[in-house]
Amino acid sequence: MTDRDDDGELSFNVKEALSWLAAAHALRMVDEPLRLAILHPGGGMYDCLSLVDLDGTPRILMNRNGGSALSDGDLVTDIWDTAHGPDGPAILARQLLDRTTLATLDVDTFGPLGTTALGIGQWLGATEAAARSAHACWRDAAGYQSERDEDLLRQFLIPEAWRMQREPLPATDWSAWLYALTDDDQPIALINTSDGSAVTVDDEPWADWPALRVADVQSPPFRDVP
Repeated sequence: MTDRDDDGELSFNVKEALSWLAAAHALRMVDEPLRLAILHPGGGMYDCLSLVDLDGTPRILMNRNGGSALSDGDLVTDIWDTAHGPDGPAILARQLLDRTTLATLDVDTFGPLGTTALGIGQWLGATEAAARSAHACWRDAAGYQSERDEDLLRQFLIPEAWRMQREPLPATDWSAWLYALTDDDQPIALINTSDGSAVTVDDEPWADWPALRVADVQSPPFRDVP
């Protein structure tokens, strides 16, 4: 697999990994509580890893089906070319935050949610095979109309304590904290973004949850093919 398709565009899989890495850096830099969500505005036309405030308002949406983002409604273009360059995820995160009114910090350490996003991005980008993906267990069907993804969840034995968590966002439930990682459409692990814990399909601790080293994401773990 190469990073780019026949038209020279970055593949969806590369964009997906870069979106998680950029989200991790944005969460590192921001000084306000945010949540992660995968949203499909435009009647389902777009696939956006998003940072959402506690009222449920999307503040940053990164479209993996295209090459642009919205930051507090402001259009930012060519985001994946930015993220794919040297130190790209951090540079993109700063560009997106600068177009919002979110308060920011100048810190080098990742908090719990940022660390979790970092681990997902590392895992997605750790192979050249275009088979890995991260799926939201609370499915945004289109235009913010959402529902629990029962077909996805039933593939895992879910810790009972996870089912008792308060919802992360209005009009969701405990499953909105969870993201399922798959490889070649096979379930690998379930990630709880409320605390960064990860289990296998059998509710065992996931031994392959990536070591979370900041150096791993300063340059994207992909080959750039002209």
